[in-house]
Amino acid sequence: MAGSTIFALALVLGLGSFVKYGDGTFTKAIVLKSWQAKNNIFGEAEIGIFEMDTLFGWKLKPNAVGRHFQPYGFRVKYHIDEEGHRVTPGSYDLPKVLFIGGSFSFGHGVKDDENFIWRLGENFPSYKMINGCTMAWGTAQSWLQLQKELQSTDDVQMVVYGFITHHLHRNYVRKEWLDLVKSWGRQNPHFEIENGQLVNKGLADPEKDALPLDEDLKKKERQITLRFLQEMKAFCDAHSIPFLTVYLPDGEESDFDEEISSVLSPAELLDMRKTLPYNNIRLKGDSHPSPEGHREIAGQLAPVLGNILENKSALTADTAHLDLAQ
Repeated sequence: MAGSTIFALALVLGLGSFVKYGDGTFTKAIVLKSWQAKNNIFGEAEIGIFEMDTLFGWKLKPNAVGRHFQPYGFRVKYHIDEEGHRVTPGSYDLPKVLFIGGSFSFGHGVKDDENFIWRLGENFPSYKMINGCTMAWGTAQSWLQLQKELQSTDDVQMVVYGFITHHLHRNYVRKEWLDLVKSWGRQNPHFEIENGQLVNKGLADPEKDALPLDEDLKKKERQITLRFLQEMKAFCDAHSIPFLTVYLPDGEESDFDEEISSVLSPAELLDMRKTLPYNNIRLKGDSHPSPEGHREIAGQLAPVLGNILENKSALTADTAHLDLAQ
């Protein structure tokens, strides 16, 4: 490893160009450039929490412990529980709130107890907050996870999907995304809409299925993402479970919230891009939320969750009262 680091550093020095980062010190620029060059040449260090899967492409490995490091950014451990979820406080015997999504919700770059889902678990000790999210997942895997969890987990009181604009790029067969996933030794799920129905084609083959980026591809990505959201809502409705999509700030400009509003009601969409400035919540040198950003997300999400859970409890109580009266 020392030899590879020296080689990467020598390569960077040979390029003769450095960028300012953070406080702009020359040493920090050298370290970051060297680390990036090493990753480009030798690949990124394995985090240690993933396993391949024929349905999802990849998923979290039960009982795994992972280590994730970025110079001048973070050094954290990720703990995965026996159910294959990132750890959160509370027992699985409690009523549950299921979170699905990608790295922003999983908690890339923050400790277990700094993630907003953990924080919500502390705010709502009568519920088990399930972090069913996985880094680099999009809406396709989130839809698959929703089906799996609701078919195997009892007493789910609410489902929350953490959406970012970048999920659009992951939900179909964009070449640059499939190539990136391939570089990790993984494959992405491939869905099509056929005869008005979502059809799972299995895992995408980058050589056969990938499409170049153009306006037609962007249109198809939006169409299939909306269909995933419709199916999520319908699946939750069929189980009498409230469904909420939280649009998290990720620094990308998009008007996709207008299209989401065509399939979800105002009560089913919380657009935090309007209330949380992206640059105020991100990690240094990284696009993901910082510990402070997760605190802000939890703070804004807590009253929304509280209202929905309270209304559901009241409705359940009213239904029980009617049943007893009959």
